[in-house]
Amino acid sequence: MLPVVNRKDRLVGMITIDDVVDILEEEATEDIQKLAGVNGGNQAALSAPMVTLRKRLPWLLGIMGLYIGAASGIAPFQTVIAQVPVLAVIIPISDGD
Repeated sequence: MLPVVNRKDRLVGMITIDDVVDILEEEATEDIQKLAGVNGGNQAALSAPMVTLRKRLPWLLGIMGLYIGAASGIAPFQTVIAQVPVLAVIIPISDGD
């Protein structure tokens, strides 16, 4: 526990580890919700569809572009992968050499 004192060094309260853990959990949850484009805190759980779309669309387009790029890179090797399927497992660790 940590004592909380005023300017006159009089004890006004105590901070326990439970209080600290609760605050850390709330802050972490809020940060994750912001990264995911989800409303947190006192705001409504369901926001307007256009607001959600505006927050998530850049991420979705970026991921879609990455998938298209990955598929384009793998496409020339479809016949080899069809003959030896275990090669599909090592694709992410291949460095192209």
